[in-house]
Amino acid sequence: MKTQRLYGLPLLLAAGAMACTDNPTVNPASDFSATGTALDTDGTLLSGATVRLLRYFQPNSLFVPSVDDLFNCTSQDWRVCGSEELNFELALVDSTTTDENGDFRLDFTGQDIIAELGDTDAMGNQEGSFLVLVVLDPDDPQAGVFTYEATLSQANRQFSAGDLQLWDAGATVDVTNAIATGGVEFSWNALERGPGLGSDIYRVDVFGTGTPRLIYNCSDGGAGTGATPPPCDESGDTLSVTFSSFNIFFFYSNNGLFDAYVTGDGLNFRQRAAFTIGGQGQIPTVPRDQIDDVEIYAVSGASATEITDPAVNDDDPSTTVTLSPAADEIYVFVNGGLISDAGLLSAVVGNGAALGTCVVVELSTAAPPTIGEAQSIVQWTSAGQFCGGNAGFGDSISAIQTFGVTQTAGWIRFRVFGASTGISSVGEVAVYRP
Repeated sequence: MKTQRLYGLPLLLAAGAMACTDNPTVNPASDFSATGTALDTDGTLLSGATVRLLRYFQPNSLFVPSVDDLFNCTSQDWRVCGSEELNFELALVDSTTTDENGDFRLDFTGQDIIAELGDTDAMGNQEGSFLVLVVLDPDDPQAGVFTYEATLSQANRQFSAGDLQLWDAGATVDVTNAIATGGVEFSWNALERGPGLGSDIYRVDVFGTGTPRLIYNCSDGGAGTGATPPPCDESGDTLSVTFSSFNIFFFYSNNGLFDAYVTGDGLNFRQRAAFTIGGQGQIPTVPRDQIDDVEIYAVSGASATEITDPAVNDDDPSTTVTLSPAADEIYVFVNGGLISDAGLLSAVVGNGAALGTCVVVELSTAAPPTIGEAQSIVQWTSAGQFCGGNAGFGDSISAIQTFGVTQTAGWIRFRVFGASTGISSVGEVAVYRP
């Protein structure tokens, strides 16, 4: 059973970011258009659906908009949807609704899609933005289908999206075993994957009104190497993940009531669908007690320092502890106790917004009493990993790994990989018992 907690911020750091953009230039006075046809989940024509054309740009290609940005941006002022501080442009170009045949057309000029922070060529044409079309589900404006990014040029002035069909995801949440196993299963139908494509990436969001947001990435066919998220559980064409009911109840719901969405990268388009929550639409809680009689050490190179600041284990992630130098590893001595969950909350981990920045959780049943002896332990069991990719430009990663109620460990180790620097601060090193 795997649970990942990420406090997501709107902006995503682009994995493998380029040194700079080199988009085609456009004449601000030229005419351009975007066209397509919206289809319902069963393939029938979808009339009356809202369609938005969005643009985004960042001079160094460091950031791309998150899914939430794309579904919620309604301003033509890029400073409202984007970030002036980070030189990130994100804005609505125009919107419309589909006609009785599901068709739509948006007409605009080069001036509407130029990147204000982009370059100008020798002819006076200006660098264009990346463009994304979003078709909103009429039954839920937070769900829908959206294109991969595209660019236009003087030679190619039409964005032809083709048929954009809503995803028949069959997304459901099963809460029937929440008490018996402490887990809540989220399942959905896999998207079509093209020939030769290694894996599709899925993102599951769980949140209540005014709560933090659980964001979990998994892959269909991936190996979970860091660059690729851990694989989703798979049964035929159905994919699933199981989260701790304890985590959802206390952190991501309003007394067990929550909303949830799954987003997937399909063959031609990206899709987002809402989960239907079965039963009473509410989960019960599974009691957990945070263990406070643990020893916690920050390890950087050959140096190991005990973290004695009580804020590191005070059941309050908002009280943070600065680690200097940044820690490559954090060791927790639990002395052979029974544990159910453990994780880092509000931890700033190197380039934490990047998908390849991960924290591996490892357990050892050995219980030597000193950190020096613990560093010499050879046999560690990997209990999972949690990665960035949705944590935003704040570099913060928060996640709790659920082990099950029968797990015993002497030491827990959180090990960073894929980051230029280690853990520079942490709000909570949390360990729970059933």
